[in-house]
Amino acid sequence: MDKRIEFERLLYGTTVDSLSSQETAKVKIKTLQEWIITNIPDRLYRFRANTEYAVSALRNDEIWGSNLWEFNDPYECIPFYNLDTIQSELERELSFEHILNLIQLFKSGNIPAAMTNAFGAEMVERIIANIPDRLDESALRTNCEIMKQQIIAFIVQNFNDLCDQFFTGILQAESQRHIACFSEHNDSSLMWGHYANGHHGFCLEYDFKSILKPCQQGCTDIKGCNNFMITPSIAPVIYSKSRFDATSHLLTVIQANIIARAEAPMELYYGDTLLISKCLLTKSLDWEYEKEWRLFSPPSIDSVTNHKVIFSLKPTAVYIGRRSSAEQAQILNEICKEKDIPCYQMIQNYHGDDFKLFPVSYAEYMKGTSPRK
Repeated sequence: MDKRIEFERLLYGTTVDSLSSQETAKVKIKTLQEWIITNIPDRLYRFRANTEYAVSALRNDEIWGSNLWEFNDPYECIPFYNLDTIQSELERELSFEHILNLIQLFKSGNIPAAMTNAFGAEMVERIIANIPDRLDESALRTNCEIMKQQIIAFIVQNFNDLCDQFFTGILQAESQRHIACFSEHNDSSLMWGHYANGHHGFCLEYDFKSILKPCQQGCTDIKGCNNFMITPSIAPVIYSKSRFDATSHLLTVIQANIIARAEAPMELYYGDTLLISKCLLTKSLDWEYEKEWRLFSPPSIDSVTNHKVIFSLKPTAVYIGRRSSAEQAQILNEICKEKDIPCYQMIQNYHGDDFKLFPVSYAEYMKGTSPRK
């Protein structure tokens, strides 16, 4: 099985809700952590244009991340919601049978701990005290239907505002992070053309595998850990024909508005606390050629900036673009000497039938002992 498909099934299949215990959340997220640590490639590559700040970052071993608004795909990290799912969830949650079952649970005293956490002990006691000894199921059925129609009417009337809250909430959470993009390969002419200024730039090689380790922060609440409990936080992009389905968050938004209107002292229920990671890692199938891995900064509450340094790591090699100027190539080679890392020149292969580029030692290239064109 393709590794990315394996990760996609693992990530999308891992759901931690806000009522999960810390131990359950830890076990689930640890499974994702272990997959990433085991499967990250030995080397990842970052393409750069020949700019002053890119060369400066290389000198200083800085990895800069960009805000999602700087990405070139307007659908980048933008999820969608499914109206059919919303309707079916409302039908289930507001059905007479579901509410009757809840009442019977309260009445019997067999209340799940998760429900007590959601309602609060005081509210649970009030609910139990107000349950009559004998239920009028006919009246309850009528009241359930009335409540359902009122809630549906509220949703329909305020749907545009609810959708605004849905997208605003997700995008605000996403914009608290900066992302640096890496590829599994450095021989793609398309990648050099798109991300290294038409082959005039350069490519940096990094070894994340040897430094990747479980996070040691010891957070008391890890249910919403979108860093996969690893340092640094890095994961492969999932390429898909459809955007990520974040309907669970719209249901939370609807719930929040209903609770506020009813002034009920209830905790909000989040169906998927890993939702932000799933949004940030889902990308259109059109970009599959990139074979991308994403490095994330920790969430920040500071004002949004377009770019910032998110990690410090010395590259293990530098690759000079096929069309890089002699002057720029020499600058890059000198930096490599200072850092004691290999420097390569990318050249075309005239002896094969593919469109890939391949590297040769820059020193050998300049001596003329390797193919030059």
